[in-house]
Amino acid sequence: MSQQQQLVRIFEIDRQVRAGRFPNAQSLAERLEVSRRVIYKDRAYMIDQLHAPLATDRQRGGWFYTDSAYTLPNIMATQGELFAFFLSVEVAQRYMGTAFQEPLLSVLDKLAKTMTGDISVDLETLRQHYSFVPPPLMETNPQHLMTLHQAIRANRLVTLGYHANTTNAFTERVIEPYHLHNLKGDWYLLAHDVAKHGQRTFHVGRIRSCRQAPDTFARRASISIPEWLKELMSGHI
Repeated sequence: MSQQQQLVRIFEIDRQVRAGRFPNAQSLAERLEVSRRVIYKDRAYMIDQLHAPLATDRQRGGWFYTDSAYTLPNIMATQGELFAFFLSVEVAQRYMGTAFQEPLLSVLDKLAKTMTGDISVDLETLRQHYSFVPPPLMETNPQHLMTLHQAIRANRLVTLGYHANTTNAFTERVIEPYHLHNLKGDWYLLAHDVAKHGQRTFHVGRIRSCRQAPDTFARRASISIPEWLKELMSGHI
């Protein structure tokens, strides 16, 4: 199970406990379509790592918080909101030109305003170019976006399995990730390609595998995010 799947389960456990539904491993396993063993591991993680005051009510046959004021740590909410943001972009680009367009763009706009630093989104271009009939887009794996975002924040090297459009070849690259940008609904990654010793732009939809390496890197002063974005949006990349 991935970290993001566990995050979704933890949010659901917290939601049910907070609502006073007294969930247990069996009811949660059925709802989330996983084994009871997975749910017990999630419960242990919440208690050991998130310091959740989870206890069992024997009469009601389920779990509750002994401290009703408990909330999940901010980092959990932040990661959950970020993952929801990535998913929202992917969903929104599929419903442009339909009745769902404006509500989705409104939600996306609110989420985007909380995104700073290593992520940028050109929502106005998305709105202008997808008002009626959207061109075909490549589906992006939100987990790849999360992995890249975390690597950018930690200055950690990433190994990409990438399918190049120009050569139609699959290659494995070791890169230093710098910035994620959404342009017209497609995600792009600015990175330094270690083997090729140069700045590269990767279409995230062409990434087939993505994993962080244990090694970190020092950010290069020669790489200018504003200049790169200017070139990307002008179509020079």
